Amino acid sequence: MQPAVRRPYCFASWHITDICNFKCEYCSYGKSSYRKSLRQAHTKLRDRFSSGSQYVLKDELDRVIQTFSATGAAMTFGFTGGEPFVVEGFNELLQRLMEVPHFAVAIDTNLSASIQSFMKHVPPGRVEYIFASMHIQERERFSNGVDRFIERAKILQENGYHLIVNYVLYPPLIERFLDDFEYAKSKGVHLAPKPFKGRYRGQLYPDAYTEQQRQVFKRLDPSMNIRAETVPNYRGRICNDGKSLIRIDPNGDVTRCKTDRQLLGSIYTGIQLFDELQPCRVNRCPCFGPERLFQVQPVCDRLMRHS
Repeated sequence: MQPAVRRPYCFASWHITDICNFKCEYCSYGKSSYRKSLRQAHTKLRDRFSSGSQYVLKDELDRVIQTFSATGAAMTFGFTGGEPFVVEGFNELLQRLMEVPHFAVAIDTNLSASIQSFMKHVPPGRVEYIFASMHIQERERFSNGVDRFIERAKILQENGYHLIVNYVLYPPLIERFLDDFEYAKSKGVHLAPKPFKGRYRGQLYPDAYTEQQRQVFKRLDPSMNIRAETVPNYRGRICNDGKSLIRIDPNGDVTRCKTDRQLLGSIYTGIQLFDELQPCRVNRCPCFGPERLFQVQPVCDRLMRHS
């Protein structure tokens, strides 16, 4: 038996779509006018990707997988949006990624779609995390929407997926949060309070949370960090973006990160990762930050066992 290939690790933050099927007040993707303009901008991309129910034409999807494989890296694809599961053929894309032993996934989702196909093709050992958002007001627009969400969360938990269920602490929801927390707890699901970031009635959050509210949130989730809404400045610091972290846009462009738009290639034509760590080039960066460098090795070791 040959030893596993020791591969460099790369987390690919894949912003796969701007479209979302929810209309949360605290999210710009939910605003109807914004969604309309996004759908218009998205038409050309959908036309390229869609062929009946397929996400991409087979030969194009083959090329995408080949592009990632050619990097030589063990990769975790962190899908976010928008809502990834509204993308046509998203489960087929996941299935193809799972055909490569040293690929894994992580997903930000509202968990509104069926999880059966996902669970069939993506085993828990190949999932770094599933970040599921409760969005209670949207759930309540549908019959049994809350219980359906909780049921899907429990199924994922019981089947060994690393699931984090969050609840955005939007100011109008704070008074009901404890009741919602206890209800989910009674069903076997822990809600992690997530600070709202933005303005509400002239106040800037999370700064505007009272000390009493902070204590309640901290008691329910000791790991919660409510801090001022500032974007760190990493300019000049050695950063792993471009080497062990990359950003993929909906059109397939690959850049160093969300803020540094240095082009590293395309998922259709090839990706050139940095050979060495490079200093940060921007003044404001909301990404994982340089500290992410020290968190990737355990994930890399786990993926090596599947090589």
